[in-house]
Amino acid sequence: MAAAVLMSLLPARAEVLVNPGDHVALCGDVLSADTGYTSDVEAYLLASQQVPNILSKQFGWGTQSPWEFLKALNTDLLPFQPTVVTLFYGFGDNGTATPDPAALAQRKKDLSDLIDALKKNGVRVIVVGSPVAVDSQTYHNDPAKAALFNQALGVVAAADKQLAADKGIVYAPVYEDSFAAMTKIKADPAIASKIKFNQGDPWSMDGITKVIIAGAFLKALGCDGDIGGVTVDFATNQAQGKFGTKVTGYNDWMVSVEQVRPLLYYSGLGTSDPLYMTAMAQTTFNHNLNRFTLTVKNLPSPRAKIYWGQDSWHDYTADELAKGVNLSANMFGPTVQKFSNMLSDLCGHESNGRVAAQAIKDPNTPKVSALPDDDYKKAIADAATPIQFTIQIVPLADYELKPPQPVNVIFDTDMNGDCDDVGAAALLGSFANRGEARLLAGGIDNPDPDQSSGATLHAIWKYYGFPDVPIGSLHGTADAHGSAYTKKIRDQFAPDYPTNDKLPDAVDVYRKALAAAPDGSVTIVNVGPMPNIWALYDSKPDAVSPLSGADLIKLKVRKMVVMVNTGKGDGPYLSKWPTSILWTIEIGGSFRCGRDIQAQPDTDPAKLAYRSIGSPTQNSLTDGRQAWDPSAAWIAVRGPGDLFDVTWGGYWKVDDNGSYGPWVNGPPVNPEQNRIIIKMQLDWVGNIFDKELARVPTNPPATP
Repeated sequence: MAAAVLMSLLPARAEVLVNPGDHVALCGDVLSADTGYTSDVEAYLLASQQVPNILSKQFGWGTQSPWEFLKALNTDLLPFQPTVVTLFYGFGDNGTATPDPAALAQRKKDLSDLIDALKKNGVRVIVVGSPVAVDSQTYHNDPAKAALFNQALGVVAAADKQLAADKGIVYAPVYEDSFAAMTKIKADPAIASKIKFNQGDPWSMDGITKVIIAGAFLKALGCDGDIGGVTVDFATNQAQGKFGTKVTGYNDWMVSVEQVRPLLYYSGLGTSDPLYMTAMAQTTFNHNLNRFTLTVKNLPSPRAKIYWGQDSWHDYTADELAKGVNLSANMFGPTVQKFSNMLSDLCGHESNGRVAAQAIKDPNTPKVSALPDDDYKKAIADAATPIQFTIQIVPLADYELKPPQPVNVIFDTDMNGDCDDVGAAALLGSFANRGEARLLAGGIDNPDPDQSSGATLHAIWKYYGFPDVPIGSLHGTADAHGSAYTKKIRDQFAPDYPTNDKLPDAVDVYRKALAAAPDGSVTIVNVGPMPNIWALYDSKPDAVSPLSGADLIKLKVRKMVVMVNTGKGDGPYLSKWPTSILWTIEIGGSFRCGRDIQAQPDTDPAKLAYRSIGSPTQNSLTDGRQAWDPSAAWIAVRGPGDLFDVTWGGYWKVDDNGSYGPWVNGPPVNPEQNRIIIKMQLDWVGNIFDKELARVPTNPPATP
């Protein structure tokens, strides 16, 4: 799918108060020295805002009050030659809802005197921030005390705001932003105890609080938050960058992107913890300052899954995408490493400043320099480094979440080399035991040399209460590689069951099952090579049914679920197959299942099979096995549900040699083919599969 690529230049930006060449001093008390928000501000200005030739430094290490800082101005700040200064000071708790009037008046006077001195010494931009709110639940472990102090801090914030107006400087609403976010976060039981705001010391704050503080100052400095973006139009097959993002390629619904500006990244809860996004959604930071906007016009499906880089994805509706979505509101994205590197550089830069200041005892000796240190130089170099990543748009079908129950199943398997066939058979047996499925027939499409594949399938289904399901086999061939478990299972659980060569032909078994089934009710589950399926398609009318195989399939089969193990000659059959096909290959290899089969009694044949793949101490029973075949069984009966998504359009391309892939994107074929893709976190999906495999069957089974 060739596509046109349109380039965008950096647009005119909102008025930013930090100019090229500015020296930015981030001043305050211990909250500035030890919370880490200053590194976020510095990294954002350098990399995300890309203000050239600036030098920034944190000045929270020197003093604890505006008055003390004013006394040391000549040695602790002015040698840095600041042109932009931020001021951030806390306020003492007197145990009431009203701040001490004398303390508040003194704060106003000290800040006013400091502001006048900064102006006198040529500082062009001054920003004063109000104190940060305290944690309403954990501040000194006393919610009542926290409520009183937050009321007092609100009064202090109002006074700071009025002072900024009186002095003609800029106000940063740290208290307002932190209190509003905290109120929302603490109202959510899922995250209330996870996120820590100011508990009385700077070291106790959660990183989200630091982001809120940084955001208040960055917004006050005029940063606009448009870090990058892309517009894709399915109608014109074009992709265009915006806000400085460069589109380097667009093909097959995949956008290749290069940009310099990273989005701010905070790793306080870990990149795999969804609570981070839940908590950040209660702040204004991503909306105000951390926007990477994806706009998708003329999406051909009701919704789409967006993959941002390799490890982040999220679903959006067509309406949301048409209006434009901020990807950073739902995903970490691929720019996080660059911002993380910047933070590391700047933390070293800030530490260097503190060490230098503490080493100088003479109060008259300048403690700072107007020149960048090596860590800051490294940060500058990192800021200029471009990032390459991709954005993949996967249209999703409006597919049934769960098929009508019970599902009539024909299971075609190469029950042989790997134990995932056993996992699939066990899942189908468990579903049937619950009454969710009917096992109409089973067939072996790649028999083992020990002639035990059919007996293995029989033993598994017998364990779940279905010893009489007819099973057939492909004849005249056997897999030369053999099996680590089929003979063991036959010998232990089904010694009297016929060997593969004594079983009826799988095609005859399938025709009988189809002929007896209601029209349009059967789901074929194929998890191996497909000779049985194509032989069924080519079969002739017989005593069982006057219909040809193709017509019998068309009449009786609702859909086919295929794990994908195609072979030479499959392409022509796939092109004329008369029902819809669901392909599960992409999900099965991405997570493991089978560990919880250990909980089953030793009468479960699956336990022996999983233990047989690997060593006695490390095997598929201890570590699990890729869920290639179990995923097909799950989709056939449970449907995509909350675990999986179904893609819109396209088909699997199979060449004459039997090689499959890549998936060809495009409009739906007729009958429709769809891919199954992961919706949830992979470890969660594996755990859900394991719970079903660990379920001991009821006896007798449930009646469908």
